[in-house]
Amino acid sequence: MTESWVLGTARSRRRNVCELGVPLVLLVPLLRHVMKGEDAWQTGSGGSDTRAFTEASVAPPVDLSGQQMQIVASKNISYISSEDILLPGLCDEPLWSASRAWHTENPQFGRCLERTVLLWAPCLVLWVSAPFYALALQRRPYDPVPWSALAYTKVLVTAVVMAAAVTEGIWAVTGGYTTSLTADFLAPLLLVATYVLYLLMLMAERRRGKRSSGVLWTYWLVTVVAGALQFSTAVTAVIHQDGRLPLVLVVTVIVQYLGHVVLFIASCVNDVPSRLQELTKTQNQNPEIDASFLNRLLFFYNLPLIWRGWRRPLVYEDLPDVLPRNSAEAVYRRWRSTLDRKEGQHWEEFMVVGKAATATSQSKTKLSLVWQVWRQNQSTMLMLLLSCLFFENIVFLNPVLVGWLIEFMGDESEPWWHGYLYAVLLVAVCEIRSLFKNMYIKDMMTITVRIRTALMAAVYNKAIYLSSSSRRKFTVGEIVNLMAVDAQVIGDTFLELNNFISTPLVILFTVSFIWAELGPSALAGLAVMMLLIPLNSRILSHTKALQAQAMKVTDSRVKALSEIINGIKVLKLYAWETSFSEQVKSFRDEEVKLLKRLAMYRSLHVFFFNTTPFIVSLATFATYLLVSEENQLDAKKAFVCITLFDIFRMPIIVLPELISKCVHCAVSMRRMERYLNADELDPLDVISDPHQGSAVMVQGGCFSWEGDEEQATWRLQDIELKVHHGQLVALVGMVGSGKSSILSALLGEMKKDAGKVVVNGCVAYVSQHPWLQNATLRDNITWGQAYDPRRYRQVVRACALQADIDMLPAGDLTEIGENGINMSGGQKQRISLARAVYSSANVFFLDDPLSAVDSHVGRHIFDHVLGPNGLLKDKARVLVTHAVTFLPQVDEVVVVAEGRVTERGTYASLLASEGSFAKFMVQHIKELDEEEADIEMEALHDQLESVDSNMKLYRQLSDTRQSLKSSLSYQPSSPSTPHLNSSRWSMVSKNSASEGRPQLQYQLSTDSSVSGFMHSIRNGSISSLHSHAAKSQEAKSLKGNDNIQKLVNNEVSETGNVSFRVYFIYVRAMGVLFTTVSFVTLVLSQASYAGSRVWLAEWSSEQTNVTDNTSASRDTFLLVYGVFALTQSILLFLAILIIAHCTLKAANTLHSGLLKSVLHLPMSFFDTNPSGRIMNRFSKEIDKVDKKLPMVVRSCQTTLIQVVTTLGVIIATTPVVASMVVPIMLVYFVIQRVFVATSRQIMRLESVSKSPIYSHFSETIAGVSVIRAFKRQDEFFSQSLQKMENSQKSIYACITANRWLSIHLETIGNLITFAAALFGVANRLTISPGAVGLTVSYALSITMLLNWLVRVVSDLEASIVSVEKIDEYMQLPQEAAWRVDRNTPPSAWPDQGTIKFQNYETRYRPGLSLVLQDITCSIRPAEKVGIVGRTGAGKSSLTMALFRIIEASGGGIDIDNITIGGIGLHDLRSQISIIPQDAVLFSGTLRMNLDPLNQHSDDELWHALELAHLSAYIHKQVLGLQHPVDQGGSNFSAGQKQLLCLARALLRKSKVLVLDEATAAVDLQTDDLIQATIRSQFTECTVITIAHRLNTIMDSDRVMVLQSGRIAEYDAPSVLLKQPNSLFYSMAREAGIV
Repeated sequence: MTESWVLGTARSRRRNVCELGVPLVLLVPLLRHVMKGEDAWQTGSGGSDTRAFTEASVAPPVDLSGQQMQIVASKNISYISSEDILLPGLCDEPLWSASRAWHTENPQFGRCLERTVLLWAPCLVLWVSAPFYALALQRRPYDPVPWSALAYTKVLVTAVVMAAAVTEGIWAVTGGYTTSLTADFLAPLLLVATYVLYLLMLMAERRRGKRSSGVLWTYWLVTVVAGALQFSTAVTAVIHQDGRLPLVLVVTVIVQYLGHVVLFIASCVNDVPSRLQELTKTQNQNPEIDASFLNRLLFFYNLPLIWRGWRRPLVYEDLPDVLPRNSAEAVYRRWRSTLDRKEGQHWEEFMVVGKAATATSQSKTKLSLVWQVWRQNQSTMLMLLLSCLFFENIVFLNPVLVGWLIEFMGDESEPWWHGYLYAVLLVAVCEIRSLFKNMYIKDMMTITVRIRTALMAAVYNKAIYLSSSSRRKFTVGEIVNLMAVDAQVIGDTFLELNNFISTPLVILFTVSFIWAELGPSALAGLAVMMLLIPLNSRILSHTKALQAQAMKVTDSRVKALSEIINGIKVLKLYAWETSFSEQVKSFRDEEVKLLKRLAMYRSLHVFFFNTTPFIVSLATFATYLLVSEENQLDAKKAFVCITLFDIFRMPIIVLPELISKCVHCAVSMRRMERYLNADELDPLDVISDPHQGSAVMVQGGCFSWEGDEEQATWRLQDIELKVHHGQLVALVGMVGSGKSSILSALLGEMKKDAGKVVVNGCVAYVSQHPWLQNATLRDNITWGQAYDPRRYRQVVRACALQADIDMLPAGDLTEIGENGINMSGGQKQRISLARAVYSSANVFFLDDPLSAVDSHVGRHIFDHVLGPNGLLKDKARVLVTHAVTFLPQVDEVVVVAEGRVTERGTYASLLASEGSFAKFMVQHIKELDEEEADIEMEALHDQLESVDSNMKLYRQLSDTRQSLKSSLSYQPSSPSTPHLNSSRWSMVSKNSASEGRPQLQYQLSTDSSVSGFMHSIRNGSISSLHSHAAKSQEAKSLKGNDNIQKLVNNEVSETGNVSFRVYFIYVRAMGVLFTTVSFVTLVLSQASYAGSRVWLAEWSSEQTNVTDNTSASRDTFLLVYGVFALTQSILLFLAILIIAHCTLKAANTLHSGLLKSVLHLPMSFFDTNPSGRIMNRFSKEIDKVDKKLPMVVRSCQTTLIQVVTTLGVIIATTPVVASMVVPIMLVYFVIQRVFVATSRQIMRLESVSKSPIYSHFSETIAGVSVIRAFKRQDEFFSQSLQKMENSQKSIYACITANRWLSIHLETIGNLITFAAALFGVANRLTISPGAVGLTVSYALSITMLLNWLVRVVSDLEASIVSVEKIDEYMQLPQEAAWRVDRNTPPSAWPDQGTIKFQNYETRYRPGLSLVLQDITCSIRPAEKVGIVGRTGAGKSSLTMALFRIIEASGGGIDIDNITIGGIGLHDLRSQISIIPQDAVLFSGTLRMNLDPLNQHSDDELWHALELAHLSAYIHKQVLGLQHPVDQGGSNFSAGQKQLLCLARALLRKSKVLVLDEATAAVDLQTDDLIQATIRSQFTECTVITIAHRLNTIMDSDRVMVLQSGRIAEYDAPSVLLKQPNSLFYSMAREAGIV
């Protein structure tokens, strides 16, 4: 009864305490009172009332016998705070005796404590953990670990200790001696049961592949620590032979304890891997897989990487692989699985063996990003929340221990060992907190990376399936920002998620502790905090609004820059860089204004929350001293509160960051949700129906390109189409009639409003604008399929690519630059076609694939690929074409006009129907030259022989031609030329396709394969192919040694320390004066803060021995303390404000310099660097300089000053501490240097590894329609995931390296705390309690400061890398000046158009061979000159030289007697015009695209549009000249874009015009319109035509033939054609012209 009464009393009191709402950590003082044998319930002013309540509540429930009452009375156990604590019935001695164990210099602990609490506690740990651990093991797959020496050792030693426990139990049962206790019977039973449980758990671990257990390691650690006291007693009994323990118990205790030590050591080692783990082991496996629990706890597994990074700069291959559970694919699989479970779908439906997990169906419900992320990580985050609450609450033991330490310093009667115990407990608490905190941070950061990876993957996956209307809403720049910035922001916010719970709890507990020390005065500090809440809310609301505005402006700036980078060649040719840079600057100016306002609000925010602890302490102390003169602020109260205020400081510092991140995250999440919830393509718009006999079928199709308020919706209506397998159907019509849109509808790219679309079979698609990847030519053709040499050669030959491959430096292993930058238009088109042909598709959609090639190369491709006898003869083909030459050989012609199918039928039937198609043919022949028309008439007569109404149509055509001849007979004759066969419109007879190889000579042109291909045909194509194979092998052999075939090199990261020059660049951009002033102001602010602490220590020490608190002393203290507080606050605010201003000024300076530098870079730079890499500088790096670097600079300065101040105060107060601080700081310095070297390089590798992600994404977006058509979404998504995972390697390496640093630095800080406490205890006779309180309180803060200092220094080096990368671009060689003031040409220059080349030669880049050599010629005013030559002859180089895109290596070029090399680039480029082959439009308005410099009136623009035959179309648009242009001009057809380029040339009215095959992608009528406009409007201009097809320059005054970079021939076409040995004659003959 006595036992139940005592324990019941204890439970009653414990319940009373809990009912008061006291946190668990507040019970620690109660424990100390029990240890001291004091009345734990007599505390505070209400002690007597509490004791009375206690005594009244402990009446025994039953009567006790006299003997029991005597025991109770003698032992005084009527309540817990008695001198001794008993466990009646278990022990015959007290469980705890304060007089023997506490109030003595030689403490002795009883046998009862050793055999009960200290033995039960470890067993309890294992038994409580076992069910949860078993459940966790059950979820692991079966993967048995083979038996090893370590496993046998564990089992053997466990058997030994179990035998010892059994022996002990037998001894107790048999009554070996009369002094055995009840506890001696229970102990062996509990130990044996626990050992059995341990063996069972060990076996379960091994079956599930668990090689090291944290649960078992913790059990053995607790066992060893708890058993140390009993082991000490046993050893003492052996040494002194005092008989305190029986001999059997001594032996069993020693054996068991030694066994426990061995098992603990064994649990620190990892076991051997399982067979499956051995099989899946990678070459660079993550070392965490083979790390034991202790290794993972202390992050020792990261030491080899850190050491390697210090020995030499790390390279990417040094980084370990990502853990399998953290791989990008595994993370996204979990994301999709979670999302699909919400939508009621089964993830298995989307599983693709060996490929990334993607889903093509649009989500049925709107995505809530918060809940999606939470569901994916909820179990892990809940466990981490418990861990967070533990280490955030254990910190409250520090002020308790500091209070005990100060009490010890003031009480000379307290035993010395108490002080040392407090010092050891202090460092133990700090170290335990460090271990838990670092494991928590590592796991939380891992979750953050997972969230970011999942979001980036989701953004990429969404981009593949976005509908056309959604793509218009989200530009490439905006989506890149979602991946680069918003995903990071959201992940970082979830990193702090648990702090939203723990931070308020920490604040609450802090106030509770302060209340315990100072009573109601604690409410004064709380009131100060509450008063600041409305002010901070106001600040945060403004911050949120400004953040949203700033992100929108940033998106606009990045979008504008993206278009500039992608269209940089056009900008340089037109000299438009200034206009577009001004547009970017206007966005940047607006962005900087918002950032300035943001910086002001953030400065206020940081100021209030940094000064709040000081203000709170002042308010609290003042209230405490002023409310009553009896209140004494002694050293204990003061420094316990100061320690609590220091704990209070971190939540207050973290809280504004949390709120700021939350505000930022809310904006990012809305943007992300808006994007992820955007409309996708409906996979049911195009279906497969095996019951349909047709390959392609459209019934009642109505489709639309969705518009908005600025432009109308464009529609296809009443589309009926059927294509059978093996059938070739041609779509013809005018520019903008809807031909390409029909293909888009068949591909599911257009929104289907009505009807049914069926496509049976795999699809291959050739787009109008060829899209190539940054890969080798062979990879672009095979495109993920297995390389079949025979099939590959067949496709290459059929697509007329063999000659091109033979001329490339590395054959088909030559790398193609981004967007096919190093390929001509014809080459890109034929490679794109070859990719489609090489595929195993059944249905081919071909969008004008012959537009960029000569008619005879087109004939070759048609005959060998597309036509009735081509490689695709058995496939279904839908061909969009403007070349009527091939229409007689197609199975069906479909005529499209204004979004409708107006006619369909065979070629002959359409001519016979005399409908719109027949009228189109009449109009076409009317506009041909006389000789071309005669040939067309003959061919047409042959084709009309089988048509009944043929003679009527033929007579109509004859009458038309006759009237045209009559009208032309009165015009001056053109220079006579020999009779030429038409090269573009000549028809091939019906049996020409069967005439075989001899007919090939009529099917080639000067496009890149003209004579090279002919030569290979005449001399045997097999030898050429063998030559190509040999070249490929040679290229392979060179690949490892020479980089000649690689156009775009990988980005190289810097190595070693960041140069001081980079820091100087940033400081200079900030302003040296402002930087110095901010640093000095921070020093003075921190000095004020330290002065307040010293003043508090001195005054509180004096008050310790003072019985009364005079008002004068109190007022003096408060006045001085208040002055320190005010000074620190003012100086801190000024410093923060100055730093914000300086860093923003530096960011703007760097952005301006980067923009200026990039726009001045030569074109060769853009050819060799992907746009994603360049854009990374303007997005990610500038974002770091704008937002992260200012915070890092401020933190670095403040933390450095705080560390120096803290160490100075510690050493000044307790000089003897310097003997430990100095060597500890030397170790700190070594760790810091070793870590920073590794961390810096990892950060650089991380920065470099991100560029390929965004480059690949931009490349995917550019070719998304091709990717979707080929159903290659999975492959591209897998590639994206792999690139993300490559980037994750550096991220995870950085996380673990930082945790390794944190563990070591916090240990160093804890040692400094230990040294301060230890030397204070050792010198308590000479050091005041206030000095010790000051020293220890400062030492407790040094742990965080040292850790934070290395972190911010490392972050500074990592962030300053952004400045280094920006400066790298600013230091690159620039092109020539845009304006040269001393050599400015006249405003009317050139007024004639004379061009002279004098010994001109040039190369593309230094170190490369000359591409033009010894060019000497002249072009007369208003002369029309055609330039021809084989691929690589230098045609395009000559054009680039004329615009100085490439500079002269020798000689010069004069235009109207002015050497162009001596004038500014803009003076040159703005005065000559070009109509390029690839028309480029920029997002904005039509007016901006025509006249970005605003040099022309609206009337002039309308006139130019009228001459370009576009005015009618523009007049139909709602906004006219302000009609919006989508990104890349996607809302204009190819022909319309080409007409806009013509309008640009018409506006410029220059005397020199360059045509670079400007009419390749337009229909016949548009081509005729362009040619007519050029003839009428540029009659007085010098026109240079770069010809890929000879027919386009046959009417030129002279022709320049280039060969190997030299002028081979230069004369009139008629003269050259009279010379059979001339190159031009051979080219004309091969092209079928002569």
